[in-house]
Amino acid sequence: LLGFYRGIVPPLVATSIISTTVFSSFEMVKRQIYNNIVINKNNHNKNNKTLSSSSLLSCSLPVSYIFIAGSCSGFLTSFLTTPLHRVKVQLQTTTSYQYQQHTLRSTITCAKNILQQEGLRNGMYKGWNAQVLSETIGRGVYFGTYEMIKRFHMNYYYYYINEEGNNNNNNN
Repeated sequence: LLGFYRGIVPPLVATSIISTTVFSSFEMVKRQIYNNIVINKNNHNKNNKTLSSSSLLSCSLPVSYIFIAGSCSGFLTSFLTTPLHRVKVQLQTTTSYQYQQHTLRSTITCAKNILQQEGLRNGMYKGWNAQVLSETIGRGVYFGTYEMIKRFHMNYYYYYINEEGNNNNNNN
């Protein structure tokens, strides 16, 4: 039972950093896609200004571009998440003997051990291929789905509000 909680510190500490990275990189890539693909495709470079509002920007992009922006965000995030997952898994699979001998008792000790014994590339980034695949597809689906649901709600409420307004004006 103790092994279950042993690896929980890295994800708790890193959640805010990862969330910030995910959403800021998503917004950055989304703006780049809009500025470099959508504006150029429509040949409105001289008349179109870049959109400042994130909601307006999201509404003007096809969902496929939102998926690509989310996937790029997941790719960038995988560089942060892979070492954290590696330390978490190592701590969760630590034997009671290793824990009693204080060889793998804390997150920092575990990270140092991995770096010393296996190095950065083969140690901390072990399993990066699976992590990058998971993050890339997962973030693309996450942001694509989020955008589709958001657009549905915006259209539904816009229609509902307009219908209510029209019905109230007709009754007067």
